[in-house]
Amino acid sequence: MEKAASSSSPWYAEILDRAIDNPRNEHVLQHSAAEWRAEVQTALRDLLLPRDTVREWMRKLKGYRYVREPHEMREGGYLRWVMMADDAVPRNNGNDGRSNARLSLAKGAIFCYLRTNEEGEPICVCRNFGVGSATTKHFEMPFHDTFFFQRFSDQEWLLLQALEAVVTQPAGKGK
Repeated sequence: MEKAASSSSPWYAEILDRAIDNPRNEHVLQHSAAEWRAEVQTALRDLLLPRDTVREWMRKLKGYRYVREPHEMREGGYLRWVMMADDAVPRNNGNDGRSNARLSLAKGAIFCYLRTNEEGEPICVCRNFGVGSATTKHFEMPFHDTFFFQRFSDQEWLLLQALEAVVTQPAGKGK
């Protein structure tokens, strides 16, 4: 049996309504897409990377947000990260010309959950998929020694793009 159209709204309006009604998406509307990108860029600059590396990683991190605090992690979301090496240049070194050229951006994994270690520090538990369909690997990373970037979900990205379209639309259009 065919389902009758519930309203005269186009199909994309229903998808947008679901994204707006989803409480998991509220945080994304705190900033515009440009502001989220600026946060990613600031985090990469804080890593004291060479300029070319920042540009390359900005391309790779399109559609991602920088995660500042453990509670901002979204379970089931895709993560990429930069783990600070023991010999990495500290972020607050006064920018004396040194760089962290040896740091690398991880290919990524799915964020599963947070746990705390014996010292009360947050630990991220993630999983990735190894070679072959039956291979799944769970692993842990300390939150405070790592720069995390989480990909926006489809709904979050839709909301950001819709917000951008509304904000950039010339006055008097779309009525």
